[in-house]
Amino acid sequence: MTTELGKLVKVPLREVWALEAAHFSVWLADNIDQLADALDLELGAAEREVAIGRYSCDIVAQDLSNGTKVIIENQLEPTNHTHLGQLVTYASGIDAGVVIWISPDFREEHRSALDWLNSHTGEAKQFFGIQIEAWQIDSSRPAPVFKVVASPNGWQKGVSGGGRRGIESQRTRFFIEFFSALAIELRAADFTRVGKPGGYAWLIADRVRDNVYLSIAFSRTRLTVELAIESANALLNQDVFKALNEDREEIEGKLGLPLVWSFDESRRRQTIWTFREDVDRLSEASLEAARIWSVEAARRMKTVFEPYLKAAFDKAQVQQ
Repeated sequence: MTTELGKLVKVPLREVWALEAAHFSVWLADNIDQLADALDLELGAAEREVAIGRYSCDIVAQDLSNGTKVIIENQLEPTNHTHLGQLVTYASGIDAGVVIWISPDFREEHRSALDWLNSHTGEAKQFFGIQIEAWQIDSSRPAPVFKVVASPNGWQKGVSGGGRRGIESQRTRFFIEFFSALAIELRAADFTRVGKPGGYAWLIADRVRDNVYLSIAFSRTRLTVELAIESANALLNQDVFKALNEDREEIEGKLGLPLVWSFDESRRRQTIWTFREDVDRLSEASLEAARIWSVEAARRMKTVFEPYLKAAFDKAQVQQ
């Protein structure tokens, strides 16, 4: 059997974002996680048009792993000397730890300038050049693609060797430390199938039954406890979710926690989750409170959902 393939087409950026400040910067600030994934950074608290002296930086964000400032300067045109000067001015004006320059076309002299800055400013300053493109398959919606064209010394080697910058990124160390402590607390609370922390932003807390898992994950300043229904049968997962949703009010009443019921028929995996906002990664007291909360939330979800899941699977399997 031959699978029919689509055609990958590059889309002019001005067709996606007509205006740099009003469209592209707004989109990027709202979707900062997509840029963060491309750089193996944890970015949050993105603000637009931040005053630095007499000038305004396109976006100022925060590296959540260490609290340092991140400045982002955008262009929808080829790089130029004006923006290079602005980058250096902004970096010095707020003592930024990470400096990101985004453009669809990096001139060689500007790429070399970023390399020179990385080699002369030490590990406390990191300069990135990011080439932005937009692509679509046939007539699908365009999707952004971030390509790293300039980076700190050793950064690319770290990414290709396991998603780490240098020997071990601060982000990775944070997740290992946080989830290692959480795993100990989960086991002490009689969770018997706790996953092994691997430096990722999530941890398997337990298996409620076959193909149903509880996990705990970080997303910037939000900690979530999620129940995932993920058998190999997508239709079965959907039917189980729908059966649970019929008892939604009763489940939430017993649980005593707000729930997000996330159903998507295009996905094999269906999820139900609760969350805690405003977790401060730089505060041990906040992190300890978040761990205590997540253990209790996972305990409640496992206890409350177990009987409903059995009934939901029984009902769904009859319908199959």
